[in-house]
Amino acid sequence: MIKEIIKLSQLTKKKISFYIIIQMVITFVFITIVLNMILESTIKTSNLNNAVNGIYKISDDLFENDERLFFNQSDNVIILKKFYSWLNHQFDYIVLNHQNLQIEGKEFPDMFKLGYEYGESIPDIYKSIQVNDYFFEYFSIDIDNGRLFEDDDYDISNEIVPILMGNAYKEHANVSDKIQVYYCGKDLTCEIVGFLEDGAYFINGIDIQSLNRYIVMPSFESLTTESTTDKEQRSFELKVYLDKCNGFISSGEAGSSIQNMITSKCYELDVRPFLVEGVTSFYLTMWGLEGEQLYQLLVTITIVMLIIAVFCISINMAGKILFLKKDLSIYISNGLRAKTVLLALFLEILSCNMFCAILGSLMAVLVYGSILFIPLFFIAFINSIIEMIYPAIVLKKINISKTLRGNY
Repeated sequence: MIKEIIKLSQLTKKKISFYIIIQMVITFVFITIVLNMILESTIKTSNLNNAVNGIYKISDDLFENDERLFFNQSDNVIILKKFYSWLNHQFDYIVLNHQNLQIEGKEFPDMFKLGYEYGESIPDIYKSIQVNDYFFEYFSIDIDNGRLFEDDDYDISNEIVPILMGNAYKEHANVSDKIQVYYCGKDLTCEIVGFLEDGAYFINGIDIQSLNRYIVMPSFESLTTESTTDKEQRSFELKVYLDKCNGFISSGEAGSSIQNMITSKCYELDVRPFLVEGVTSFYLTMWGLEGEQLYQLLVTITIVMLIIAVFCISINMAGKILFLKKDLSIYISNGLRAKTVLLALFLEILSCNMFCAILGSLMAVLVYGSILFIPLFFIAFINSIIEMIYPAIVLKKINISKTLRGNY
């Protein structure tokens, strides 16, 4: 009997039902897009779940003349090496320095150059960061092609320096390409060993930055804590190690406790205490301002379309009940329960919603590589229940005896 009622309903107002199904399919396409954006955002946020908690910036207190005096004292290289070694062993320490590179003999598009975001690209100066091994672990950064840095890559005496390129460089360079760079007063020969995965991010202490257009260098380390006799090399090591000591600490301890530990160590090494600063909290956004506006627009459109679709299906099903009320009244008068009629109509609506959910799920797998079966099926089931509320009220109000007598 349920099959007969479903078949009878499907043969009624077929054209309107077809248009409503198309509308539901489009609605579920929008739902799939929004759910995928939410899923992507959740994954990225979970990878950066420590970005605003338990991370502290370590900064030196050297400015202008004090900094010049510091660089003129050769023994400070030894002090910085010892301080860095202590930081690295005492804490989960992240080296993240922003020394941009001057590239010689090779030109990349302006989009990679410093200042591009502000409409004023600086010729031959490219965005770059210098990092340690823990940087990749902390920010869950992986490789798309090639390899990440190995232990030997951080050796300051390497004649050829391995570098990693952001994912956007893939169209403009290849693994094993060599480029000449100018870094901290020294000319270096660098070799590309890999390209980072698309969508890799890091926090710079203020907000989240995409690594897609960055060049990543290993933060150099010396095999000895002694100072070299070569003046030029000593100056280079001093700059490198001062940068290395201006990193980030990941710790569950209070900032004041970390500051006390660092101050005590600095006094022990006879150097001006480094400062501990809490990283600024911010809203984690994966798409930037324009992307956020697009996301909000898609959410609004999806909600509106979903409401319209629910309303149309509900009204259409109620109209079918009124159009078929004589047939339904005959079924009920012959002993069929009204609940069975409602169940048949609910199954028709549910099958329509599930069909749309299946299409949306297939789209998520094929286009985004995401599995969204459960949330889409849940939305389809809830929709079906809501869409049956008004038809159930209409069916309940039908006066069977009057309908059978023809007084309707």
